[in-house]
Amino acid sequence: MNKRWLIWGAVLALSAVATGALGDHLIQPKLLEWFPNDAEKRIANWEVASRYLFFHALAICIVGLLPRQVPRRGANLVGMLFSVGVFLFCGCLFGYVVSDQKWLVHVVPLGGLSFMFGWLALIVTVARAERSEGKL
Repeated sequence: MNKRWLIWGAVLALSAVATGALGDHLIQPKLLEWFPNDAEKRIANWEVASRYLFFHALAICIVGLLPRQVPRRGANLVGMLFSVGVFLFCGCLFGYVVSDQKWLVHVVPLGGLSFMFGWLALIVTVARAERSEGKL
């Protein structure tokens, strides 16, 4: 178990709940006022960012719970890739929704790639750990 990743994942999960509530109760009415022509799309983007934040917060918690047989270096890589994805994907999407800074939308796919590479790294890390134990 790695307490650092478990705590970080819990902090992000708390943030996901907070952004979901904030979006529903505070941001949504403001978006309808600020961006009447595309408020629905922005609300949907906020919800996607909150959902991905929550999923990857849980994934980071899972990284923190990986057994000691999984190489720490691999687990750290997974946690870092998920964390980068959270900031680039979720953070830029949240930022775009409320600020209309179009450049942020162009960064969001890099966060998605970081998430995908994180999942790939998790697959490889766990598979290597099992292979080294002779389970495969």
